[in-house]
Amino acid sequence: MSAEAAQALVARLPRAQAEVVLLRHVVCLDESAVARVMGRPSAVVRVLARRGVRSLARLLGPDDVTHDVAGTLGESR
Repeated sequence: MSAEAAQALVARLPRAQAEVVLLRHVVCLDESAVARVMGRPSAVVRVLARRGVRSLARLLGPDDVTHDVAGTLGESR
């Protein structure tokens, strides 16, 4: 997937989810660092990250989501 395609997918997420996904998975910050940057509790960051990644998986569709990604989403392999 191209960077432009990935950016377009992330842009379809609600703003808070998109910010968390980018900070966690592109900038590679840990949960507590993202919480500090965003001024939100770690629990909120955790929920936003999970929702964001699940939303991206739905946008991509089942053919584009690997087993490794499904495992990170808590789905059975």
